[in-house]
Amino acid sequence: MQCFIGVLLLSGYTVVPRRRMYWSLDQDVRNEAVAKAMSRNRFDEILRYFHPADNENLPEGDRFGKVRTMLTMLNERWMLYRPQNKELSIDESMIPYFGRHGAKQHIHGKPIRFGFKMWALTTSTAYLIQAVPYQGASTGKTIPELGMGGSVVMDLISELPRSTKYNLYFDSLFTSLSLMDRLTKEGFGATGTLRSSRTEKAPIIDQKVMSKKVRGSFDYMQDKLSGCLMVRWHDNSVVTVLSNCHSIKPIGNAKRWSNKEKKSILVDQPNVIFQYNRYMGGVDRLDQNIATYRISIRSKKWWWPVVSFLLSASVNNAWMLYRLSPSYASQKLDLLEFTRRIANCYLQRDRSHHTLPSLATGQILPEVRFDGVQHIIESIPKQRRCGECGKKVKRQCMKCHVALHVDCFARYHSK
Repeated sequence: MQCFIGVLLLSGYTVVPRRRMYWSLDQDVRNEAVAKAMSRNRFDEILRYFHPADNENLPEGDRFGKVRTMLTMLNERWMLYRPQNKELSIDESMIPYFGRHGAKQHIHGKPIRFGFKMWALTTSTAYLIQAVPYQGASTGKTIPELGMGGSVVMDLISELPRSTKYNLYFDSLFTSLSLMDRLTKEGFGATGTLRSSRTEKAPIIDQKVMSKKVRGSFDYMQDKLSGCLMVRWHDNSVVTVLSNCHSIKPIGNAKRWSNKEKKSILVDQPNVIFQYNRYMGGVDRLDQNIATYRISIRSKKWWWPVVSFLLSASVNNAWMLYRLSPSYASQKLDLLEFTRRIANCYLQRDRSHHTLPSLATGQILPEVRFDGVQHIIESIPKQRRCGECGKKVKRQCMKCHVALHVDCFARYHSK
């Protein structure tokens, strides 16, 4: 299965028009790493019988029952190993899908117009903490008084520990005064853009009047009981923001292009707007990372795009954790090199089952060389240079395919 997943990850950065071209004998499309790690028929067989859930015990009424077990497990892992960031963003993420399914959505104007909608809770650096699939308007309102948007927010943050105060950032789809009061009572900071129809007749300057004022003008009001701040600011258009954790001061500056003066100008910007722009883009960064190296191997099964999304999101989360580890200081791998490292590691770990040519010592990944699994010494017909001492020898490691003396075998596989 690790080898199977390695092929899937490799298909994200080495794309061919047809899946079977990886095993083709034509040199312009053949991929040696894939062809030598697993046979084509074996891969097709695993892909055919791969199921993320038991079809005999699917939950009733759940449109995503086929992937619910896998999604629940990953949500637990993502929550357990999450970075200790206090600034979190909530937004929707689209998974491309063009087949027929009751939960398929069409959102006009989005980069991905057709597909499954996934509610996502991420850090500001794009680490995915929780993901919940959208199944339709009839299933989203778990808390009727908060509506669908508020119910989604409360569902995503339900597993967060209350010992730490988190600051949440979301857009106008979720924001309401009732949600802000609920989050304030539960100890969460929150900031979100607010639709003009949800201000509940707050005594703030009208949106049409604000649009005629100079760019950078703003008006605000604050509720003394709850402490919620409502700010209406004139940027390229009029935007309204609601927050219970940020104030308008200090007033900063934002660089904008002026068509009238034909140059960049500085306009006043309240602090709450600056903080929202600073931390809101976590889900968009996640979408960008996944789309860059999206798994290209497809299947006719409707749930396959969801499984591919979850695998890519897990790689993204692992890369985020790697960037916070001490290893990143000595070896800085970007997302492409990190994904390649995982794919090559999974493909090399299954080498003991195939007759493969020998590799140089530097081509064996440390994750394979020092894993301590299935490293067995075997005899070979021709002499080769020992990977440890450099002298000639007629033995090799069955898994690494590196020539080694018996005395050098332990030293070579020890850090």
